Amino acid sequence: MSAEIDGWLAAINAPTGIARVNTDDRYVVRTDHTAAQDIDGEVVVINFDTYHYYGLNRTGTAVWNLIAPGGRTVDEIAAAVATAFGVTPKLAMPHVMSLLTRLVDEGLAEKTAKTAESPAVLAPGGPYEVPSLEKHEKLDQLILSGE
Repeated sequence: MSAEIDGWLAAINAPTGIARVNTDDRYVVRTDHTAAQDIDGEVVVINFDTYHYYGLNRTGTAVWNLIAPGGRTVDEIAAAVATAFGVTPKLAMPHVMSLLTRLVDEGLAEKTAKTAESPAVLAPGGPYEVPSLEKHEKLDQLILSGE
């Protein structure tokens, strides 16, 4: 692993009370606590424990789709994202790690011992953007607001 990636790892894994992400950890969507729907290439996720809802951009959606069946390592996810979006794994790695940290912290994903049954492959995804997770108000407040 390069010194630059080691630096990103140190920053991401700094003792802040957030989830620690290692490149050989495997991740899965917490399907028992969430529901997700793809809308025009971007996923909207509801956390049934908190009733918050979230939006993932296209790159974040690609990560979500890779961990939905479960058992993908951070290395596998970063490599698949890099290939699909035409960037290097070195560029994608810290972004993927940051998103996975947020997904775990928000209760949307978790580490798993399960190994994926199929290779991590994505269709070409267009221009690369940093994967993001946008948190929104509680779902019941949205429904009551009538928006």
